[in-house]
Formats: sequence, C-alpha cells, structure tokens
Amino acid sequence: MKHLKFYILGLILFSFACGADGTVDDNSEGEQRIGKESLLMASSGGEKGLGAKDDSAVGAQGLAVRNYDTAIWDVTNQWQDTDTANAREAGLAWGANSGLNWDEKYFAWVDSLGKIDGPTFELVTPWGKKLGAPALECAEVGIFLRIAFSSWYNLPFFMEAADNQGRVFTGHFGMRRENGVWLNVKKGRDYSNLSDDIISGAAAWPSDPILKGRKIAGSYDDAQPALGGASAGAYFDEIFLNKNVGYFMLTTLAFFGSVNLGDARNTYNLKPEAILPGDLLVKRYDVGGIGHVYIVAKKVPAGSQIEVELMSGSMPRRQPVWENAGPSKEAFIADATGGPGDYATFGGGLKRWRVAADIGGRWTNIVMPDDRGSWIDSSDTVATSGRIATFNTLLKTLTREEKREVYLSIIESKREHLREHPASCSARIARDKAFNQLLNLMYYEFNRTPEQTYSQYRTLEDEVFTELDYDSSKTCCWNRSTPAMYEIAMKLNTDRQMESAMCIEPIVFMNSDDGGDGYQVFRDYAESIGRGAEWLDWTEDETCSQRDVAQDTMIRPTNFCSI
Repeated sequence: MKHLKFYILGLILFSFACGADGTVDDNSEGEQRIGKESLLMASSGGEKGLGAKDDSAVGAQGLAVRNYDTAIWDVTNQWQDTDTANAREAGLAWGANSGLNWDEKYFAWVDSLGKIDGPTFELVTPWGKKLGAPALECAEVGIFLRIAFSSWYNLPFFMEAADNQGRVFTGHFGMRRENGVWLNVKKGRDYSNLSDDIISGAAAWPSDPILKGRKIAGSYDDAQPALGGASAGAYFDEIFLNKNVGYFMLTTLAFFGSVNLGDARNTYNLKPEAILPGDLLVKRYDVGGIGHVYIVAKKVPAGSQIEVELMSGSMPRRQPVWENAGPSKEAFIADATGGPGDYATFGGGLKRWRVAADIGGRWTNIVMPDDRGSWIDSSDTVATSGRIATFNTLLKTLTREEKREVYLSIIESKREHLREHPASCSARIARDKAFNQLLNLMYYEFNRTPEQTYSQYRTLEDEVFTELDYDSSKTCCWNRSTPAMYEIAMKLNTDRQMESAMCIEPIVFMNSDDGGDGYQVFRDYAESIGRGAEWLDWTEDETCSQRDVAQDTMIRPTNFCSI
C-alpha cells in the first residue's frame, strides 16, 4: 500500500485542477497548480504523453468483463441499445420509444439542463429532484455529468490514466489496475430498489450520514451553494440512491483532471460540424500540468452559422458559469484549444466521450459506430488544429459592439472573481488579457486611443489588484484570500485617495519587501479599523517555488493617476 500513500500525498501537493474564472482565457486559470499529477495521461508504459499512436475508433482494451467485488454499480444497459425494454422507456429528456441510443440520450439530457441564476444550470435527477449545479472544478463538471448519467442508467463507464506502476482504471467496476485493486471506494449502500417508491412518494429519500460529511479528497473548498455551503458529499448524498456512487465520485474527481479528458483513450477529437450539448472543449497548455475544460451547454442555428454556449467550473470550486455565445466563441478559437504549432500535440480541442463496450471480453472505450465519420485521429494534427479556423467561420460572427460587450463582460467577471479571491493571479491575468483585446478593438474599430479606452474603462480596483507575474510572485500561490480582505485592501486605497490633496498611486495587493510578512501594510490597516482578525496569514495553497521571494513582480507599474 506504500504507493497509494505516495499518490494521495501527491494529490494534496501537486494537483492541476481548475483555477479562477474559466471563460475565454488562455492564461492557465483553468486549473490550479496543485494535486492531480499523480495520475497522468495513459500512454503505453504509463509515461506522459497523449499516446496518439493508440488513438483509434476501437480503443485500447481495458479490464476483463466480469463481476468485481469493488463494483460501484451494475451494468444492465449498453450505450448502443435503442430497442431493449429499458431503452424504450421515457427518461429525463426523451419520450417512450424514442429510438435514441444512450449516448444520444446523454446529449439530450445535457441539452435539457435549464439555466438558473448564477447563471448556472439546474440539475434534475431521474427521481424528480431539482438542485442547483454542484460547485466543482472545470474538468470535474464534465466528469461529474458523465458519471452521474452512467450510474443512473446502469451504463458501463470507465476512464483510464497511469501512474509509475502502469495503467489505472476508474469506472463502474471501481478503481483498479489490470492485476488488482488500485483503491477501494465501495463504502456505502445501494438503495436503487427504492426508486419506484420514491417516485410515487411511498418512501423517503435515504441518507448516508458519513457520505454527507465527506469532502472531495484533498479539498478545502468544496462548499455547495445549492445546499447552503454543505460539502460535496452532502450534494452527492442528495442525488444518488446508490451511495457507492457518491464515495466513488469524491475520489474520482480528486484524481482526474483536464489532462485525462485530453487523453485519446477517454475522449476523442470531434469535427466541429458534429458538435452537440454534452461535448467537451479542452484547453491544454502543455502535455502535462494545467488546463481548462468547458462543457457544451447549448447549440442553436444562426442562419448559415450556429451559436454555441459553454459552461465551466473553476478553481476555487464554483457552480459552473454558463456563458452566452459571444464569450464562448472566443474560447473555441483560442490557440490552447488544440491550435497551431505545439498546441496541436497537447490534447486540446473539441472532444466527445468514448463509450465503454464489451469487445472480445474486455471493456474498451470506443467511438460509437454512427459517430466514426466525425472522429479525427489525434495524430492528424493538421485536422485537429484546423478546427479553430472552421469554428471561426462556423460560429456566428460578432459585430464590433458585440465584441466590445464580450471583452467588457470578461473584465467584469474577473473583477467579480477578485472580489471573492483577491489574491488570484490567474483572474488578474485574464482580466488584463481582455483589456488588451479591448484596447485593440477600440483602436482599430472605434478610433479610440489606448489612453481614452483606459480612462473610460479602467478602475481603481484594477490597479490595486494589478497583474502579477505568476512564476515570480508569492501571492499567486495563495488561494484562500477572502472577500473581507478585498474590502480591506480597497478601503485602505480609497481612504488614501480621499485624504490626499492629489491623486496618488495605489498600494497594490501583493507581497512586498516591507519588513513584515509581505502584507504588513494591509494587516496594520485592518487592525486600525478593528478588522485585524479578518486579515489572514499567507498560506502555500499550491506548489510554490517562489515562496521565498522578497517582493512580487508586477507586469507593469500602476498608472492610475495618469488614466
């Protein structure tokens, strides 16, 4: 069991989950730089790499098809089924005798998810429960939706990864290696036999008190707004009659991230014209490490073009933000979504889940036969990277006014994130990237100088939380900053402006060589206004090679007074 202890420690220290607001950003905010790196993309021998040579319509064989004592749910349906007794029944988003296979039903279900305030989606279960979306990281949202649907309808499901001892599989059979158990997460009871009684109102919803108190492994931030701040375990207790699925979800989400969703063994590259709700848009910045994942929420015709809306979670975990078509198009045409050059080899781009099928007595993740004309082999980097140009013409073209609103909405969303997490460097980077896009737009299409644009749209808070260099700034490793700390930093700066006879440059919220802990000026001010207990100590919340820097590095000096 020694290897498991090592990898669980790795989960806590070296993950690459999701970061600050995920939308329309190429700046690594999709995933935070701590914990999931213990499981890598599955290529032969367990080495890092996409394993494009292994990409095929019928994928690599996995575990033997048999009964496992670690099984999380029973498999009673197959993804290709259209005319079995179960397949003919009505479901969450389809009528009786629909003729749809289960993969098509999955697309229909995601398409049926309604938008609620947030904006986010409302989850509806097969038993009629309605609950606001769970707060999750970006890749976790996509994994959550696929596991939930697969378990509710007893469909085969597995994902593959690798550690330094070889292949690891997580799925309906539990978390296993080819030669045994990797981690036993079967810890609850299955109340699925109560399903009809619960729908009819004859039985109450069963609860698992231990599951209700559990968090996603290695997590400090899985509070669920839909349940008043309860943990993710409580959320899963509310939506799964089979409590084993809840325990399984807590562990699977902890170990799997965008690197695994970019892996050709779990998903496949999809032609743009085939896009459907439920598909994934993956951003990858390298073969390993950080990334970001969006879920396609809506697709609607727009004349000869289409409009597509995306949603994504983030880090710290949040309810998935549902974006409109304008910001979503920006994500589809970003280099990190499988674009030119090296990006084409990192596993990014439009993806669709493979489906688990019994091939020769082995569970194998395949491309559905009817979808094989829409599959692009990972080794065809010309075709995968060419999707960006296709999306640029396929997705509705924005007017200059619509583009301006897109950039302004991104800027405001990053400000809102910083009001909750003022130390977030990824949000600062994304905000200023959007500002640069706005500057270019205003200069070339509105005949406005950069000075005029800054004067109109830049604010004091943008300068207080100015952009920092991620790799040389200690603040960037601090993920537990709070709204109260934002208020203190802003009040300090607004008070200084009010007390001065002329404009003065703000004190930036950053680590400074101030003779204290790097943030002493803010701590002293907080104590002076009776809020000292609300100013928290710096913590190394992600792997932080720059922990000992004397002073953080600003990307540019503040210029509040000049604008």
